[in-house]
Amino acid sequence: MKTYTVNDIAELLHTNPETVRRWIREKKLKATKSSNKEGNEIAESDFEKFLKASPKYASVAGISLISAGIGGGVVSPALSAIGIGTVVVGEIINDVLKNNDNTSEIQRYDIQDFIDIFKNHLTSNTVKIKAKKEEVEKKREEIANLQADIDKLEKKNKALKSTLKILLKETKEK
Repeated sequence: MKTYTVNDIAELLHTNPETVRRWIREKKLKATKSSNKEGNEIAESDFEKFLKASPKYASVAGISLISAGIGGGVVSPALSAIGIGTVVVGEIINDVLKNNDNTSEIQRYDIQDFIDIFKNHLTSNTVKIKAKKEEVEKKREEIANLQADIDKLEKKNKALKSTLKILLKETKEK
């Protein structure tokens, strides 16, 4: 099973090693201490759990793991997909890393696939946003219509109050 050092985690998450140690002390990140000299080791599964519970760092880790390929090893689909929003990226990278010995080709392939997937994701989100904007516009129209109905009812209410006052005044005079 893959393990990480405190410095590995700090580098992947673009944070200070002391921050990682604090997470370990606070039990946010599970680690085992192999020795005082070696320091703490974090199992890949525990790192994945931490990332799932920490969305702020998940995207940083996902991008770092994808671009680094974690030392040329196979990246866990769960780790590579965290922050990217899709397991597809992890599967593509795993396939490329398993079947390709040339690191520069791997990096170019990863980046191009990431860009293509990102473009598709962006296009999909653009369509969803357009649909939501249309829904919002319909709701605004509904609100405007309801407000017009309210205004009409308020005018009728005002007219009825005036009529009622006149009738009450006439009744008192009689």
